[in-house]
Amino acid sequence: MLFRARGDEIVIPLDEPAGAEHELTRVGGRIWQLCDGRHTLLQIAEQLTAELQVDPREARMDVTALVAQLCEMRLLQLDAEQGA
Repeated sequence: MLFRARGDEIVIPLDEPAGAEHELTRVGGRIWQLCDGRHTLLQIAEQLTAELQVDPREARMDVTALVAQLCEMRLLQLDAEQGA
C-alpha cells in the first residue's frame, strides 16, 4: 500500500476518491515502514529501540498495539512465519 509523508506523520490513503486517509505518528510511520515482510515484530521493536533510544519493553508494546490496530483495519496482514 502506498503512503506519503506529511510533516512528521505518515499518511496512508484508505479511499482515494473519497479522500479518506489514516495518519500515523513519526513512530507509527516508522513501524509501518518496517512492516515490509522482511522484519519480524521483535526485529521492528529492536530497530525502534536502537533508532529512537526507547525502552525495549515499550517498543515491543507499541509495535504490538499498532500492528494489531492496522490488522483490524485491514491495512496490514501478519505472516505467521515472519511476524509482520
